[in-house]
Amino acid sequence: MGGIRFPRPGSFLSRQRWSRLKLHDTFPPADTPDPILEAVKKGVAAGNVKQRPTQEIRKRARAVRDHARESDARAAAILELLGFVENYPNIEEFQKIVARLLWEVNDERALEAWLGVSLRFPKSMDAFQNFVQVAWRRKGPRAVSASLQARFPRMPKSLDQLLAYAEACDTAGEMTKRRAAFDQLSRMLAKRRESWLNASSWLEEEWGRYRTPGVILKRLAGGAGLRPQIVDNAEHLRTVIGEWEEGNSSTVTKDALASVRVLDVLFDRVLQARQSGISSASHRKTGSLVLLTGSLATGGAERQLVTTAVGLSKMSPQQRTLRDGVVLDPVKVIARSLYDRKDGQFFLTDLEGAGITVQSYRELPDFAGDLATSAVRPALRALGFLPWSTAEAVMKLTDHLRSISPEVVHIWQDGLVFAAGFAALLAGVPRIILSGRSTPPPDRRENYLVEYDIIYRSLLRAPGVKLTVNSRYAAARYAAWLDMAPERIAVVPNGVARLQSAGDPWSQSAFRIFSERVGPDVLTVGAVMRLDEVKRPLQWVDAAAAISSRIPKACFIIVGDGPFRKRMEKRAVALGIAERCLFVGRSACVGFWLSKMDALMLLSAHEGLPNALIEAQLAGVPVITSPAGGAPETLISDVTGIITSVQPTPSEIAEIVFRLSAEPRRLERMSVEAERWATAAFPVSRMLASTLQLYGEVGDSGLVREPS
Repeated sequence: MGGIRFPRPGSFLSRQRWSRLKLHDTFPPADTPDPILEAVKKGVAAGNVKQRPTQEIRKRARAVRDHARESDARAAAILELLGFVENYPNIEEFQKIVARLLWEVNDERALEAWLGVSLRFPKSMDAFQNFVQVAWRRKGPRAVSASLQARFPRMPKSLDQLLAYAEACDTAGEMTKRRAAFDQLSRMLAKRRESWLNASSWLEEEWGRYRTPGVILKRLAGGAGLRPQIVDNAEHLRTVIGEWEEGNSSTVTKDALASVRVLDVLFDRVLQARQSGISSASHRKTGSLVLLTGSLATGGAERQLVTTAVGLSKMSPQQRTLRDGVVLDPVKVIARSLYDRKDGQFFLTDLEGAGITVQSYRELPDFAGDLATSAVRPALRALGFLPWSTAEAVMKLTDHLRSISPEVVHIWQDGLVFAAGFAALLAGVPRIILSGRSTPPPDRRENYLVEYDIIYRSLLRAPGVKLTVNSRYAAARYAAWLDMAPERIAVVPNGVARLQSAGDPWSQSAFRIFSERVGPDVLTVGAVMRLDEVKRPLQWVDAAAAISSRIPKACFIIVGDGPFRKRMEKRAVALGIAERCLFVGRSACVGFWLSKMDALMLLSAHEGLPNALIEAQLAGVPVITSPAGGAPETLISDVTGIITSVQPTPSEIAEIVFRLSAEPRRLERMSVEAERWATAAFPVSRMLASTLQLYGEVGDSGLVREPS
């Protein structure tokens, strides 16, 4: 019964180096019981503890899970799978399947479920890592820190526990502990005569390459699944790399990362093969368009992808005909995953309602289930040198793209450009569009890997590949990073539709109650944003408090959700403005809430081309924004909105808002001009036309498939 014991005070389990009770007590009891625990208890009571499932039974449980995902019938599947848990209460796999499905359907019991699995199977670092991710999304980094301290009062010694510990430190923002974990890993590898080829390359010149210890540890954990070739000394490492460098006998030094050198040679070979596909023959007449995204969660880039996909799918075949005669049909969307984030399916109904097929490539089999015929075989030995997200995409996506043979693959956001760009090259996709939506990776060094330089530059060397961004600011930043002329980067501004101002019953009721509470207001300042660190939400609350001190009857409406929501609410209480703040949460009625605002305020540290600013102006709401990224390009300064200093203080913002409130006629003029400007500057029709023009231009390279 080792996997399902429940510790009691004074028992042997409670005297171990870490206490399950302490970990359990980091969260208050849930209002509803953990269904997995209930099934386990029933199984124990029925005497099923020693039962062991056959392989056939395990396959049956997985089939139930897979069918539930395909048919979107997870709720019924959870009930069926709990029967497997009851019959085999000591089997970790069944409990994890149920916990994952609970998380995928956004069931509030998912946190309690993952906590329970990690307690019943304390050696399962996979269960603990899933628990950490759910805890972070539901409770925030402080909860993860408390759980980390309870689970690992001391730094673990085994490799799998150290990797889980380091990732949890990274999630919780525990920088000192994260660095200590990396140092410990370095010492562990140094003591071994044999280490992974991946580890050898990843650990070279670590501190000078902008990679954080947490990122390295995550990549080591991911790379372990590839089971790369064992390397027992530096000479062997040099020999393996030399095979990729076609006889180059130079040694691996601190100034020449093995991963970069291997990738450079690998891309040279792939690009040579792609060049051989150039021909003067005519293109095929019809080919599909695939738009690739990380998820369908709430976000500006995701919204633009959906707007593009739906808009193009509604066009006639004649309208979707490129200038070289190729008709794009049908339009498809592939996401990395629809389940990794709580809101990962937010836009799914919009796409399905337009008749667009949506897939998740993480659900696809590696190498399409047949490594022998895979297009990845020529690059197989180099997978260990790719960032893990890229290696995963290559294994999952390359052969799938080759089988569906799209004419255009449009990849959205840098993270997926790195992950899927190489897969599209290997698959021989004729036209590949890379959409960098915000600022280049070096500007966001917490996620930056030095391999990204060679991946991006190599992709752009390929015929039939084009980079596009949505702001002039982003074009200039990418051009500086990639050492290329800004005019080589296509700028396609967002296309934004006017939102409906009607509200659902809940929104109308919430606003009525809020209005009754605050009474007649002088000015309503609002926000529509994801409540995460990039948006500087705590500074937003500080600014609201400063505004309230100047305009006591001002009130504030915050639309959106995220890990900082509870911290914002607590800050509002501490500053004495909670009664005048309405935290709406995630809403499908953004237009309704915009209609209740006199001004919208956005104080982001980083931005692309913020849809929220455009949507507000379309609704006749003047905007106040920091000059982050392309935000200034969304408005006419002092005409449709106001741009703050780079690091605006609460008093500066309060002064701006106070002056607006003192000049109601100016505010009215700004409202009229905002609507007029946004309507003319960001029409969806222009964005779609520019996108189709871009698809046609990239076809001028001459790379073709056989006509169909």
